[in-house]
This record gives sequence, structure tokens and C-alpha cells, in this order.
Amino acid sequence: MSFNQKIIKSKAKKWGMTEKEVREVGKRMANFIRKEAEKTGGEITPIIVLKSFFILDEVKNKRYNKKAKELALNKLKNKREIIEEYANKIIDLHILQGWGSRKIAKHLKEKYNVDISYSTIYKFLKEYKEQKGI
Repeated sequence: MSFNQKIIKSKAKKWGMTEKEVREVGKRMANFIRKEAEKTGGEITPIIVLKSFFILDEVKNKRYNKKAKELALNKLKNKREIIEEYANKIIDLHILQGWGSRKIAKHLKEKYNVDISYSTIYKFLKEYKEQKGI
């Protein structure tokens, strides 16, 4: 393993990034510093180097935003799976027992330890009624 690869690997671990992201940061910072130095007659000042660190933040933020979207999608999938699993129970409690969405949510939490918000149950029941024409 070359010295450059060791540096990339250590920075990736330290910054919590992939090696590809560290290479991207390096390239973007080098380009930024080169362009800024051209504006000042070829001189690389400490301020130019410090300004280039915004690129590191941009790459990190891009990564965190991507992870946040993935987590949100997984949570949405899990919610749908839970609703599908308890759909018959929810419908029975609503139609046969006459319970509202708040009482159903409380019942599912107490009896099955399932955390579904009453608004989600309400939306599910509303869609169900529209489909069945009730």
C-alpha cells in the first residue's frame, strides 16, 4: 500500500467517510485552491487553504442527507408493513366494535406492543372506506 493510499484510508476513517469521498474532497480542494491562487497572482495564502475546508463540510452534508433520506424511506416501509400486518384487526375493531383511530392505536400499543399513530390508522381507515365505498 502506497503512502497516498494510507493517508486516504486514515482520513476516511477519521472523517467517517468512504475512500471515494475523501478522494473527491482532495480533488475539489485542490481545484479550489488553484483557482483562488490564480486570482491572487499565484500565491497560496493560509486564508485560501482555510476557505477550501467548506468543501469537506459539503461532502459530509451530502452524505448525511443521503443517509437521512434512506432512514426516512425505511421508516415509511416499516410503517406500511406494520399496517398491512394488523389491517384486519384494525378494520374489525373499527367496523365491529365501532372504535375510533385513537382507541385502536391505544389497543394495539397495549395488547401487541405495536406503535402506530392514530393519524396513520385514521388515514388507513379512510382509504379503506373509499376503496369499499362505505
